[in-house]
Amino acid sequence: MSTLTVPKEYGYVVLTSVAGSIVVNMYFMRCVAKAREQHGIKFPTVYAIDNDAFNCVQRGHQHFLEMQPFFMATSLIGGIQHPRLVTGASLVYLLGRIVFMRGYSTGEPAKRKRGFFGYAGLLACLGASVSFAVHRLM
Repeated sequence: MSTLTVPKEYGYVVLTSVAGSIVVNMYFMRCVAKAREQHGIKFPTVYAIDNDAFNCVQRGHQHFLEMQPFFMATSLIGGIQHPRLVTGASLVYLLGRIVFMRGYSTGEPAKRKRGFFGYAGLLACLGASVSFAVHRLM
């Protein structure tokens, strides 16, 4: 049996992955609330039948939420072995999500692609978590 030691730098992983995600989510929540007000979409309506501009904002936030379990798992696991790499990768991922949302929120869905660079951060977190798993098995 081996002992798992969490490096001091893991605190940065928690700050970027957990706290950063909460801040980004709150910003996205505000974007959706503002779009609801602007377009007159009342609760509990999730997607408007005839309002693509609102739907783009809502979809941008929903996409963030759909990706969160993968991001959190890979960053928090991979960050144990590679805290500095994952901290940087998490910043790239979250910045990509913001650019994605800002592009999507224009009402032109193709502009969301500007934020696709964020997936490089997610893939780096995945690589770090695979590295962690492999090292634990050796």
